[in-house]
Amino acid sequence: MPANRLAWIHANGDAATQASLRPFPELGTNGNILTFGRTGNSIYHALQTQFRGRWGKSTQYQASYTWSRLIDDGLLDNSDGGLSAGSIIDITNPRLNRGPSPLNRPHIFNASLIYGTPALDSQNGFVRNVFGNWEVSTIVILSHGGSLTPHSGTVLGGGPSGTGFTNNQLLMRVPGEPCRASGDTEQWLNPNAFTLAGYQLGTIGNGYRGQCYGPGLTQTDFALYKNWSVPFFKSRFTSERAQIQFRAEIFNLFNNVQFRTLTLTYDASAITFDNPDPTLATSIVSSTPGGQFGVAGGTRDPREIQFGLKISF
Repeated sequence: MPANRLAWIHANGDAATQASLRPFPELGTNGNILTFGRTGNSIYHALQTQFRGRWGKSTQYQASYTWSRLIDDGLLDNSDGGLSAGSIIDITNPRLNRGPSPLNRPHIFNASLIYGTPALDSQNGFVRNVFGNWEVSTIVILSHGGSLTPHSGTVLGGGPSGTGFTNNQLLMRVPGEPCRASGDTEQWLNPNAFTLAGYQLGTIGNGYRGQCYGPGLTQTDFALYKNWSVPFFKSRFTSERAQIQFRAEIFNLFNNVQFRTLTLTYDASAITFDNPDPTLATSIVSSTPGGQFGVAGGTRDPREIQFGLKISF
């Protein structure tokens, strides 16, 4: 409970004392009791638009745009009972968990085009088979990144808030510093935007859930198809001819780098307290984030090109 949190932090390493400060000290353990409840809440608002049409027999196009906001108080993507970024931050104040969901992507745009060339049935066989009946298609995806919530990591054997959790405690937000680091590099989050300096041990940081955005998605896929009819093969039932299709497909046509899997844990490599004896400290004076804080741990696939031959009969 809030009144016992600073004492719980000061008792770092003394499991018996920390257990006595828990809500159920008679259990004699410094562990967490996992509970599940159907009390989550979410609300979604969106402006959804779509424009589509076609011309001729084999050409069609479509574009859609969604402007939305998804707010919830618990990410329902994990049921294994583990403590994670989706866990309750403070059991005495559930509203701290209410904010933009990690699934929140404010802007999503998709567009597609399928263009078919004339079959040139009136032309000679060479022209018809070489230049007729091609298909060109493309898909463009532009998506905003999802909402992110950086966390403190372990301090003095637990989280700096003393709630008993270690990996989902909010950081202090530095005014005037943007979430996004400058430059198109794997260092996505700005390390200077977050700190533990000024953190009053046993309280909750002034950051909030979903305060930053992760990497978005910008991708263009392209495909080229050539269709032929096989004159010497016909269905005995429908008289339809077999079709052969050559396919050339390019994914991520412009080879854009798509970052993903950010490290959201601050994991301070150096912390200075207001007392030389950390077990007597009441606040953090300075801190240095870990070297991987805010760094993207991977990327989506680079440009891929594949060829195929499809026979339909």
